[in-house]
Order: sequence, then C-alpha cells, then structure tokens
Amino acid sequence: MRYVYLLFALALLSLWFCAREPVAEPASSLWRNVYADSIHYVGMATCQSCHSNIHATFIQTGMGRSFGTAHARRSDASFGTHALVYDSLSDLYYFPYLRDSSLFIREFRLDAQGDTVHKRVEQVAYIIGSGHHTNSHLVNFNGYVYQAPITYYTQEARWDMAPGFDEFNERFGRLLTSECLTCHNDYPQLAEGSQNRYNTMPEGISCERCHGPGELHVRDKLAGIIVDTAAGPDYSIVNPRRLPRDLQMDLCQRCHLQGIALLEPGKTFYDFRPGMPLREVFNVYLPRFTNSHEKFIMASQADRLRLSNCYMQSEMSCLTCHNPHQSVQT
Repeated sequence: MRYVYLLFALALLSLWFCAREPVAEPASSLWRNVYADSIHYVGMATCQSCHSNIHATFIQTGMGRSFGTAHARRSDASFGTHALVYDSLSDLYYFPYLRDSSLFIREFRLDAQGDTVHKRVEQVAYIIGSGHHTNSHLVNFNGYVYQAPITYYTQEARWDMAPGFDEFNERFGRLLTSECLTCHNDYPQLAEGSQNRYNTMPEGISCERCHGPGELHVRDKLAGIIVDTAAGPDYSIVNPRRLPRDLQMDLCQRCHLQGIALLEPGKTFYDFRPGMPLREVFNVYLPRFTNSHEKFIMASQADRLRLSNCYMQSEMSCLTCHNPHQSVQT
C-alpha cells in the first residue's frame, strides 16, 4: 500500500511540473531603445536637425511619401472625363475631380433614361500611397477615417475601384483601422475605445519607424555622448544594418508581409519596435494555394525574398539592395 501512495504522490508531482507555465525570460537587446517603455518617439523634425541631408532624400522615398493631406500637388492622378469609374455590381458611378486645390469624389446612379436618381459628394481628406503604384483616398467624418471606393493606379495611368471594392463595394464605409494605418503611415493617435477615430494623424512614415524611438539617442547627443560608429554601433538607437539578418527581416516584415496578422495577448500594432522579433507582437499567417507556389498577396516582398535562391544561398537581406534613405526614382 505504501508503494501505491508513493506512486500517487509522484504522479501528482509530475502533473504539477507539467501544468506549470514556463517562466518567460525578460526580453532584452543590446540596443537600448528597443524594450525601454520610458523611451519615447521624438518626431522626424528632431531627426532632421542633425541629419538634414538624409532627411532631404528620405522624404522623397515611397515611405516618406506614403501618406499626406489631400490636395492637387500631393496627388499623382490625372483628372477629366476619362476618370469616370463604373461599378456594375452596385450600379454606381464614381467621378473624382478637383475644386481649387481640394479633391472630391462624386458618387451617383442613373436610371434607364439617364437621369440622376442618387448623388453623394465627399471631400477626400488624405491620400494614401506614394504614387509609385497607387494613390488611394480616405475620407474623414468627425475624426473617423474611412477608405473611399476608388483608387488611381499610376503605372497604368487609370482610375478604377480600390482593391477589394470590385468584389464588395463598401462605398465610403471601409474602416481604416490601426492595422492598416500603422503600416501606411507613422503611428496615428487612436482615440480610446475606437477602431478608426484618430486624435492626431501624421503625414508619412518617419525615421523612427525603422530606427525605433529616438529620445535616448537625442538625450545622449545633447549630453555630449558621441560614439564613433566607424569603430562600433551606437546602441542608443537601432541601426537596421547592424541587426542580425532575422531581425532585419522582421523589421521589414512588419509591413512587407501581408497575410492574416494575429496579435499576441495584450499586444497592439503599436507595440512593435525595430530590433524586436516580430513574433513577440504578432504572427502572420500566409495563404498557400494548391499547386501554386508563385501566387502572392500584394505586400509580400519579404515572402518572395525568403523563397529566392539568393536569400537561401547567401546572407542576403532586403538591405543588400535597398537603401531606405534614397528614392528608387533617383
């Protein structure tokens, strides 16, 4: 009987060890601005004060021009009668036009006699997209931001339905959530409890999206702490080129890996910082189609690179060919 009790005790002890959750090691990095929540973002104007030459070229890049207030000079689109778009599924027409320097979209429907039976006009608040591929358009209703149903495709020089709207036209009702805007723009300030109401809206991706928050770096420089970066890294701010390749790829994959992004418990899309493993914030699940290894979603540059022979047979990363500070058009 004594052995029965002993076996029972051992079984309970084994169950206790198995049931215990592993104690997570605190996250750490050599880069001092990665995990310190007390280190804040300072904004691109602060970076410009010391790095004016880099700033001047960066604002001409796709990232620097990724988002902005809508006006005629910001738009890459052409306007005129050719810009009319018809959505046969909803039987609605869309006509973009300029009034002075502002951009508007008129939605209307015609009856069998050609008379207008419905008309709606919305002013475009923001243009999203650098114009290398597209200009899409956002409307702002009392701080709530939605996508408009038409996009200008610059490489084909044509207006058409925005991606996804050709299958289901949400008209001016597609919510622009933080998942979208934290890739297409600097971090906007999301109103508490809302999915698409923003208290502040930046204009374009800034330096700190790739280098991490700059407050510590600025503080060190103002205190006279200067690092000879020819001799080694300045750990007050992330330099992506000095990251291991897997963390370089995670930085790029934050936005250049499109799939189904599932956040870790307690995390938001604002929580990722350069130098972190992406999986600490969210995981991206990619579609794979039967008998097709070459079908990719629009923003899948990192996925395609990882499958290439160049990547698999060398230490190649995005930064091997891509200089984020220089426009591909210069």
